[in-house]
Amino acid sequence: MLDRYKRLGKVAPLAIEADWKSLTELLTLASRMNATDSESVQAVVDMSYSTKKAADAAAKWILETCAVDISTGLNVGPSG
Repeated sequence: MLDRYKRLGKVAPLAIEADWKSLTELLTLASRMNATDSESVQAVVDMSYSTKKAADAAAKWILETCAVDISTGLNVGPSG
């Protein structure tokens, strides 16, 4: 998933570039998290909360522009 977000970040439109970068940074941190270390887990939790607005903004733009719900990856727009 992290690799996919990094690849998409290279072509992200300017409208969501900063938001997408924030989400990619969150995924990077999460991929390095040590689940047995409470400080490591807390760092991911804290960053998750701090990137919520970025996630919401990117998801909204993608849904409105591309008719894709990135929370599921399913196309939600009209078909055909």
